[in-house]
Amino acid sequence: MPTTAPTAVVTGGTGGLARAVARALGTRPGAVVYLTDADPVRGAEAARDLRAAGCPVRWEPLDVRDPAQARHLAAELAARHGGIDILVAVPGAQIGFDAPIAAQVRNYVEANNHGLARVLAAFLPVLRDGGRAVAVTGAFGSLEHLPLRLRDRFAGAGSAEVDAVMDAYVAAVEAGTAVAEGWPAWIEVASHVGQVAAVRAAAWEQVVGGERRDVLVNAVDPEVPDVAGLSSSAADTVWGHAAERILRAALPPAGAGEPHGELIRGGAVVPFAGERVA
Repeated sequence: MPTTAPTAVVTGGTGGLARAVARALGTRPGAVVYLTDADPVRGAEAARDLRAAGCPVRWEPLDVRDPAQARHLAAELAARHGGIDILVAVPGAQIGFDAPIAAQVRNYVEANNHGLARVLAAFLPVLRDGGRAVAVTGAFGSLEHLPLRLRDRFAGAGSAEVDAVMDAYVAAVEAGTAVAEGWPAWIEVASHVGQVAAVRAAAWEQVVGGERRDVLVNAVDPEVPDVAGLSSSAADTVWGHAAERILRAALPPAGAGEPHGELIRGGAVVPFAGERVA
């Protein structure tokens, strides 16, 4: 991976964390950084603000809920730059407190789980040798947060199987049967486990011809505290520290070989279910 002028893509919208990651990447000399958002007004505004602050960020439209858009953007950037070097997938959907979970779960999983799977499937093939991909997740990304009867659904699952499990979870929440099936009440638990499972599946599936490329794919929990009630400058500081933790996980040196297909928190690997992706 180029150490001075990488081409980087940050997906998941233009919220505080995504902006902070783009800003941190943009400090690398000669870096080409793309920030994406489904909303053209919001995306253009974020890129304009970052450029005004001296960060050469470009905006590209991307709604991760649309299966075609990630493939189109990946192909476009591959044609423009010959590939990319860094992918940071930030979850964009949030849970509101003004509606029941059953009314929000489909859009949330569509964006933060299926959207992640689409981004990985589209961009990993155009990640150059030495490239690094990282998916931002949260505190509940290991199987210990699920009851034993649900863990086998994720352990060792491929990408299509992870998608199917998440679809079944959505259906159970909407039908009101999720808790009886053993799913935790809070949506982020299932979503975080599904995100890490998707990363692990992608890490395994990007092996080509029985040999791994020099590409690392991981998930990271940046341990972001709640910024509600903070001033904008204080929130920016929190986002900035979180971005630093994300990039430490995203940018191990070329040829490192590991970690790969893991959840990283505080610079250490958090076991998913005791086994590792080969």
